[in-house]
Amino acid sequence: MQLRLAQLCLGTLVSAAVASGSALAGPALDDDKSKASAPAEPAAPTGPTAMEPPPQANINGTPDVEYGVGVRLRSVWVPQAILELFVERAASGAQNFGFGVDLVRRRGTTELQLGFEYERVNLAQGVFINKGDNVAAGDEADYVLGPGASGNQFGWFTIEFTFLNHAEITSWLAFRYGGGIGVGILRGEIDHYNVVCNGATNASPEPGCVPPRYPQGQGSYSPDPGGPTAVPYKLPPVFPVVNAILGFEIKPNSHMTINIEGGIRTLPFAGVSTSVFFEPGPVGGRLARLGRGQRLRRTSPTRSVSFSPSKNSARGIVNLRLAPVSSFHCWASIVLWASRNASSRARTSATTPACM
Repeated sequence: MQLRLAQLCLGTLVSAAVASGSALAGPALDDDKSKASAPAEPAAPTGPTAMEPPPQANINGTPDVEYGVGVRLRSVWVPQAILELFVERAASGAQNFGFGVDLVRRRGTTELQLGFEYERVNLAQGVFINKGDNVAAGDEADYVLGPGASGNQFGWFTIEFTFLNHAEITSWLAFRYGGGIGVGILRGEIDHYNVVCNGATNASPEPGCVPPRYPQGQGSYSPDPGGPTAVPYKLPPVFPVVNAILGFEIKPNSHMTINIEGGIRTLPFAGVSTSVFFEPGPVGGRLARLGRGQRLRRTSPTRSVSFSPSKNSARGIVNLRLAPVSSFHCWASIVLWASRNASSRARTSATTPACM
């Protein structure tokens, strides 16, 4: 007989699913040769200056985009009660493991994941009866083979997009929820015997619906199709993936997350995952901000600006106090410009910046 267990296995999947200014120190100096009192030297700043954007944030104060990679381990199961929504009788439920990787884009409390996962979806070996059939009245049953008896595994490889949001509880703990959609590519096969039952009922199909090749089996093989040869179910090559995820996110530090989550990924699941995030580099961060139409802000080596009285200028003499340029980029150094345009060269190379 042609089993409707294809509707059982993958129909279950569908029904179980739950519906994302630089400061320029140039010609500001006055020619007045009068001596002015030198201003007090301020202490050198030890942290980020006021001109620098906060870490992991752009110049508008919004979080920068971060990219990361993660791994996941999940336990997937289908309870017998869910299987029996589609068949009259199921041998038992099913439980399998899956593993996968994630490519993650994070900004603030939101994440977008591109996930790849493989998991087995093997059924338990035993008697399955189609919905509406009555083996006591002569309807046939299916004796489904497990991977150990058939020699074939059944599973799927999935690709899905998932949108996640996080509600922060503390600085290191957040509630995690989201959903997504994707596609699964079915791999392997599920084999079964078509069996004519002898002295069996839907409530008590064993041993009357068990093939005679097994101990105490009292059933007989159906001549069409297969007979004493196990036949595979005809299943579609691809199947939809629908995600609905709830869980908790733990942050050991700002660059790593550990997630404890559960939900439905076409099939019910529970599992753990972890991700590691990478800060955008100086060039990548600047390009990302330029891509969002934001103006770059350079860090100036100027530490202080003061004015001294001058008889030749109402505004006075401008005094610029510059920080050591060793901690700045080459473009921030006036020593680099001065050494290239000096009328005489220094006797040693000590004043020549290393970045020349």
